[in-house]
Amino acid sequence: MNNDSEQITPVPEVDKIALRYDYLLHASVPKSEYWGITYPDSEGVPHNMEELRQACLHYKDLSLKEEKYIDSYKKYNYHLAQAEYTSCSEYCHSLSFVVQASRTDVCNLSCKFCRHEPIKNINALSIEIWQQALPELLPSVIEFISYCWGEPLLDEYFGATYALARKYRAKVSFITNWQQVTEQNAETVLRDVQRIFISVDTVNPDVFEKLRNGGTLEKIERNLQLLYSISRRLGLKLPWIGLSVVLTRNTLPDLPHLIEWAYEKGMMGVSARRVVMRENIERLLADETIDLSSNEYWDIHHAAVKTAETYRLALNMPVQLYLDRDDTRCLCPWTHLYMNPEGKLHLCAFSHRNSLGTVPIQSDFWNSGNLRKARREFLKRPRCSECASLDSVGFTGASQMRGY
Repeated sequence: MNNDSEQITPVPEVDKIALRYDYLLHASVPKSEYWGITYPDSEGVPHNMEELRQACLHYKDLSLKEEKYIDSYKKYNYHLAQAEYTSCSEYCHSLSFVVQASRTDVCNLSCKFCRHEPIKNINALSIEIWQQALPELLPSVIEFISYCWGEPLLDEYFGATYALARKYRAKVSFITNWQQVTEQNAETVLRDVQRIFISVDTVNPDVFEKLRNGGTLEKIERNLQLLYSISRRLGLKLPWIGLSVVLTRNTLPDLPHLIEWAYEKGMMGVSARRVVMRENIERLLADETIDLSSNEYWDIHHAAVKTAETYRLALNMPVQLYLDRDDTRCLCPWTHLYMNPEGKLHLCAFSHRNSLGTVPIQSDFWNSGNLRKARREFLKRPRCSECASLDSVGFTGASQMRGY
């Protein structure tokens, strides 16, 4: 197996639906400086599983007493989680190091391909329960992703949440439609957020407004300029900024132009996914889904990669996997946790296949039967049928990404 990132290339034309194991492993296992989030190195980490567990527990105990040990605990927990994943362990000695959470699912747009119903529920976890739950999750967390179907900038406790994440030295990222930017929340972003993905699917303003009903490209551009001006005025470093793109048959041909647009607007990467099909949107998008094995897709795929390399932007593109491959086993039962606006806990924001309980989090949560059961199930059936992540693991941009 070749782990050299310089040698990793898109799937060859002669076998478009196959995916080499080294390509998948390189792309899907979190690594250092991954899209603006730095993960711990392995220096000093024991190779023996039992020694690694003991080191992790040792630094966990120390971190509860003194904040200066939090980073060491995160490091050992991160490597223990990956070791448990690699060894197919069902035991939960490590804790999730990536947490996705949304306090609200309220949104100011009505996007054509949103997985929610057109009329969204106005759910919001009380700030008291939210602030009680996060300290149970954040000590082990490297990346705190604040999004999942709502617009985070509409949360009135936006700043308080990210300040709490900063206290536990969790790196914050979120996905936003970037329509509701004010000077106040822009300053919060500059102080507390490491990475932003802005939802844009096309550079055509008319098509954009049809897909993202209620939003405009012009407002995104204006709000970016507001962020940049506040950054200069206050002397605060910009976060890593990229695009989150939903690919449909209509937007796919625009992708190389969108990558160029992202570069012109000062962004550092583009992450493209296919539509996450759900019953409420399948009828609307039945004629717009993409065949990932078609010549049309791969022609545009290669053009997009070439454009990203030209501008030295990171690029994530969907690739077709063999559905029966064991080496595409999902990482989430070993690495992730998702908390929805009702306080329900799941492995992932895309699937509710395994319910793990609700907040407030009980003391025995990490070794509960629910989490171990979930791991056992994924060892037998390694992915969800509706997954939109495992076919989007291609880290196919330039080998030296802009901004690193």
